[in-house]
Amino acid sequence: MIRALSTCGLGSLEERCLQILFVVLSIFVTIYISLFFYKKTLDYLFRELGSENTFRNSLLLSLINSIPRTLMIFMNLKDSVEDNCSFINGLTIYNITLYLPLLVLSSPNICYINQNSFLKDFLFLELAFLHSFSNTENSYYYPPLIVHLFALGLFVFFITSVFKLSDIFSGDNSSGLVEASRLQMFAFHRAFKNIYDVLILDLEGIHKFAGRINWRILASPVLNTLFIISYNGLWREDRKLLMSFLTAFILGIILIRSSKSSNLQIFVYIYAISASIMHVYLFFSSYSYLLNRLAHTYNLNINYLRTAILPLLISVVEVFTLLYYSSVGCSTLAICSLIYSTIYNMLLLRPLVNIIALKTGLSPSNSQIDCNYFCYVFGIVSSLVIIFNYIVRNHKISRDLSYNLLFTNFFFNISLLLDYRKYILK
Repeated sequence: MIRALSTCGLGSLEERCLQILFVVLSIFVTIYISLFFYKKTLDYLFRELGSENTFRNSLLLSLINSIPRTLMIFMNLKDSVEDNCSFINGLTIYNITLYLPLLVLSSPNICYINQNSFLKDFLFLELAFLHSFSNTENSYYYPPLIVHLFALGLFVFFITSVFKLSDIFSGDNSSGLVEASRLQMFAFHRAFKNIYDVLILDLEGIHKFAGRINWRILASPVLNTLFIISYNGLWREDRKLLMSFLTAFILGIILIRSSKSSNLQIFVYIYAISASIMHVYLFFSSYSYLLNRLAHTYNLNINYLRTAILPLLISVVEVFTLLYYSSVGCSTLAICSLIYSTIYNMLLLRPLVNIIALKTGLSPSNSQIDCNYFCYVFGIVSSLVIIFNYIVRNHKISRDLSYNLLFTNFFFNISLLLDYRKYILK
């Protein structure tokens, strides 16, 4: 059904309304999952791991949040290298100029960030932008493989440097579980919660079934397997059907066993996060196809859709999760996770996409190269402004900087809408 809605024709009014309804519904569901299941599972996971190092927790959070878009990029790589590169560039700009100021403005505390972490992170980010300038040549040239391998080496060095950081006081409050969200006052909450308590698991209710079998845990892998089979159209492949349901049943038994042991409950949390990501990814994988079809049908600016609209749709879960942490006083955790996620995009995802494109003979178009250059200039200037403000403001990210970054994001969007190649680059 999801694929049918994303790829059907756009000729009739009914079909257009169905696609609009699909996008609105998918955004609502992803926000709901992030608010009621994803963030709670992360809280349980952090408690289980017992790590009090803010920077390592930020790295773990950024890596988990990056899984859905990583899957989307590599599943879509066979169709076009342009979609992925434009998406990564646009998401980088949005992280710096939109999501970062939103995290600062949502925090009840002053956002002090340890200088050893912050300046190091932006040094890696500037190196990532400089590396990306190697992709702004003509469409028939890709930089040699050694350039992309160097970027991957930088990412490994970045990961190592994060693990070496000690947990210097950051001003964050302890990360406890936040109780009911304001959305719980609405009537639809109970209906959605009953559905996703089975599909993703109600972690708060697991301990209530200590003396008997929790059939929801056993049913969850089977029902999620039904989703995967329906999505991939595997109903006619008997062997795969049998193996899938057998694996799901065995997984359900393992989850029941793990839920009864405090030492093994981390496997339940990992499964819950994986189930959340799967249900989000079922929507994400259709967005790029839908936007490409909209651009073709209505002659829209495809670079704007790839660079501005697609990152907004894909980053819904990550943004709402980080806003949750920032709003409860964990601004350092949220901001560092956002920066780490940006570095992940530029120093890992982008080089891997380029290496695969280099090996398969894919090449970017001239319009995409112009878009890349435009994004890199915006990114470098915005990063330098953030660093300057951070130093002047005594190692804190101020609210006035947030408003300036929001204006920068507005100018970025207006420039893309006005066809930047005519109004800016020439």
